[in-house]
Amino acid sequence: MILILIYFCNGYFGLITAGRGITPSVCQNVTYRHYRRTGMGETMDATELHDRLLADLRRYAAGRRKDIDRGAETRELAGLLVEKYGYGLARALEICGDVAGLPMPNLFAETDKVVLEIDPNAVQNRARRWDARPAGLDLPAGNG
Repeated sequence: MILILIYFCNGYFGLITAGRGITPSVCQNVTYRHYRRTGMGETMDATELHDRLLADLRRYAAGRRKDIDRGAETRELAGLLVEKYGYGLARALEICGDVAGLPMPNLFAETDKVVLEIDPNAVQNRARRWDARPAGLDLPAGNG
């Protein structure tokens, strides 16, 4: 089986590939390549990939914080956006580890910590969203 996972992280388009015959002791068969416009790639290990994805999540969260500070988003919305973005990154990392048969660091736990920095009431707000049927956004009426 060959896995090719394409993702976008911090200005890079990336490919995560895992080839045939992968065992936990054959880590060199898992390759993470990042490509900028030049098409030149670099290889990294699972820990470095985790660290880069976490750094990208933190940069995304910083952008949401700026939107909160300038009044463009509520903490609840910003926390939800960070949660969804982070869970997507975490799931991609988890899938790569599953296919490669390698243990990967837990990005889900890190995502939860970052979300709580944005929205300290994230757990309660998540429960409120799940209880709402259907969940939605309460947006003001448009100007035209």
